[in-house]
Amino acid sequence: MFNTLTPTQKEAVAITVLANKNFLQNFNTALRNLRSVPINTVGPSAVCTGSDGKSYYPCLFENLGTAYTALETQGRLLVAFARALNGSFFYINSAGEYRLQLFSNPALVSGLLQFANVLPKAMIVGDIGNKANNHTWIAEADFSQVPNPGMFTHNVTDTLPVTLSLRNIRSTDNGSALIGSYVTRFNAFRDWWNSSPLSFFPVAPALIPQTTQLPLNNLSVDATLTLSSTNVTRASTNPFILEDGFRVRFRIDAETAQSTNITLDISHQGFTFQRMFPATVKPLL
Repeated sequence: MFNTLTPTQKEAVAITVLANKNFLQNFNTALRNLRSVPINTVGPSAVCTGSDGKSYYPCLFENLGTAYTALETQGRLLVAFARALNGSFFYINSAGEYRLQLFSNPALVSGLLQFANVLPKAMIVGDIGNKANNHTWIAEADFSQVPNPGMFTHNVTDTLPVTLSLRNIRSTDNGSALIGSYVTRFNAFRDWWNSSPLSFFPVAPALIPQTTQLPLNNLSVDATLTLSSTNVTRASTNPFILEDGFRVRFRIDAETAQSTNITLDISHQGFTFQRMFPATVKPLL
């Protein structure tokens, strides 16, 4: 883009960059700070020290949200600057003073931004947004298929269906204690950035729902089942933890139905889930 300008236009661009060096440096710094957020890092870093996903990623996205807000602030100044330059550039007169030299070519503005290394760095905005916002790290457990109350038969194998999934950040997380601050900041930045008159900026992507299934028997998942009383015991089953639930076999010594409470506990990367429900185990007829 810059190389397509005439020698006179290139000179005007260079003069403008020199005259507004601090302004352009501030915008470049905001872009560099956004780029420096370690979105590809899993685990403790120089930015965030959380030891699990639930503590690490909210810190990471808090830093990312701060970087987006700072970039929007500098971007608004850039827009005002670009509008002023849409018909004029600075030049140095014979007395060594900066003066305005009129042009009427918006391509000069984008040429200036490229020459000042703004456009190449701005290309990372969409890429960073996709990588960070599409990453699935928020764990969710679904106990909806677990019978409540549970009815079982002595020494008969049964299954308690439970699914575990990981999802990304959603617009519906706005206001949540975990990540709401980032969602608010990112949406504000995206609304401004994508409607910016600097149409040569890359688009900041929307928050698109992404979900991946996480097997319950994954090594990173801790899943347990406990009974509230000794009148019901759990016999060994192999395997006990399935990809999508618990394989169970309950036993009783009595000739009448016995009641207990079953508690299912699941944890993954700092996220914990629990489901407690009453159950009855009847004798095998």
